[in-house]
Amino acid sequence: MAFTNGLFRLEFDLRRTAWCASCHAPSAADARTVRDDDALALQGIGCMTCHMGAEGRLLARAKSPDSPHKTLVSEAFGSAEFCEGCHEFRFPVMGDDGMPTGFLDLPMQETVTEFRATAAAKKGDDCRSCHMEPSEGAHRFVGSHDAATLRSALAWEVCVADGELRVEVANIGAAHAVPTGGVNRHMVLRFWRSEAPGSMVEHFIGRRFVGDDGGEKTLVVNTSLAAAESRSFVAKLRDLGAGAEDFVNIELRYIYPLDEFAKLTPGTRRFATVFHERIKASVPAACSEL
Repeated sequence: MAFTNGLFRLEFDLRRTAWCASCHAPSAADARTVRDDDALALQGIGCMTCHMGAEGRLLARAKSPDSPHKTLVSEAFGSAEFCEGCHEFRFPVMGDDGMPTGFLDLPMQETVTEFRATAAAKKGDDCRSCHMEPSEGAHRFVGSHDAATLRSALAWEVCVADGELRVEVANIGAAHAVPTGGVNRHMVLRFWRSEAPGSMVEHFIGRRFVGDDGGEKTLVVNTSLAAAESRSFVAKLRDLGAGAEDFVNIELRYIYPLDEFAKLTPGTRRFATVFHERIKASVPAACSEL
């Protein structure tokens, strides 16, 4: 979906920037003149995006003894450095030719930097350790779109004390921040009574930027959870409105922008509910650790 992703196309169709196409349609013959009907561009990120080596040889971490291919073996294949070109960059200053004339100091994506600071990186893991699964003799790359992967990255604890609902959310499984990558990705933690939805309390988890007329951008919010980080979020019961029942819903959702999946079939969900509980708010639970 790299080249057909709705959110990407919303931006790309306004200004067909070659710099963007070089990551979203890397197999196209020329990123500066890529066409919408180019079969290689429509592949998005295909096998040869990563496996095409010099002089037509296959690039891989190792060569299988029974492989018929000329193979270029590289220890760097699949490393964070290998993936960095498309997953770590600063906000560009675009020229008229669709290529950057420079970059701002502010990172637009810094997933690899986040990864390098983790215990997983220090013990020798790389991007493949979490994101690549064997599938029918090929590879299946999992990430936030995969429900099981998303749930394995996060954990939460819920309690009631002193007139407050408290939730501690922890990044227990991702060797980078959650969310990471695209600036539109974020999560919301919501508290509400079913009888008083207008009194919902919501916490934003992610990054927010503002820009000025000169093209400069400023990071104004960063509540993403770093690897191994946990954080407590609170809602006061009195702020949730009155209800005939004493139950409160607590939900953590990973939000995908609406335009991102524009080509999916009608009825496809555009968010992922990671956790949901409906608790009796008048019954205290242990909050000593929160």
